Amino acid sequence: MLILRRHTGFTLVELMIVIVVIAILAAIAIVAYSGVQNRAQETSVKVDLSNIAKQVEIYKTQLGHYPSTTEIQTLGIKVNKATYGVNPTGATGFYCVDPNGTVFSVVTRVKSQMILKYNSDDGETSAYSGSQTAPQLCTDSGVSNASYLAFTNNGVWNSWISG
Repeated sequence: MLILRRHTGFTLVELMIVIVVIAILAAIAIVAYSGVQNRAQETSVKVDLSNIAKQVEIYKTQLGHYPSTTEIQTLGIKVNKATYGVNPTGATGFYCVDPNGTVFSVVTRVKSQMILKYNSDDGETSAYSGSQTAPQLCTDSGVSNASYLAFTNNGVWNSWISG
């Protein structure tokens, strides 16, 4: 007597379809996570710029002018260094101030490669697309004839920035 047995299980095609669906879902999740991470870094840098601006405005309220590049080094500027895109051959960010201490800007690179600027004239933080080298970036960010000070030097954070 011949007994036929049915084999149950998944075919190779069915398994391949499941693997492709899982790969597509993983790719979507990775892209979504990367976008969330970039927005979080940008938000952190915006908060840092806001805090720097507040410290500089307090200084101006007390002394009548924005701090020079020497004076800002005494303010105890603190940032979340992990969210900045450190430039290994240049600077990560700059503090720019005009000769009379009447206007300042801060231009800095986020880890996501976005560049943000804060300008005291409008009090806004926004995307920056001008020159990436000082002193031209100071002019492009709204501060003419500026003195400037870098946050980093060849990838190393300067001592006046903590965090």
